[in-house]
Amino acid sequence: MSNSHPRKHYLLAACFFSLLLIFFWCGWFLYQFQDPPARQVFIHDLTSLRIGMSVDEVEHVMGRYIKGAGPKWGMVTEATYPHGKERMRANGTMTYRWNASDGRYDSDWGQVTFENGRVVKTEFLPD
Repeated sequence: MSNSHPRKHYLLAACFFSLLLIFFWCGWFLYQFQDPPARQVFIHDLTSLRIGMSVDEVEHVMGRYIKGAGPKWGMVTEATYPHGKERMRANGTMTYRWNASDGRYDSDWGQVTFENGRVVKTEFLPD
């Protein structure tokens, strides 16, 4: 005679499958609320900027990102920096964006404020 009952095996299999399903859904749920890697890189690049950096130094770090608020906010063309000697005296704020297609992140802005061509402030404004 056998010591195990088919019902016992069924219950063990059902418990194992239930636990597996719970782990899967918990992992999926946590993944949904994690920042995309591209966003993390953007924030890292923005926070690596230092007070006193020049426009050229900022462009070396942030040049691969989209400049300007974007069409969602009425800005049809990409923003640009001044050229030549005016670049060395740039004043104002440049907005950078890392995403233009995902509505959850298309207004994640990195703002860099310049006075006399040097960084005086950086700020991340999440969507």
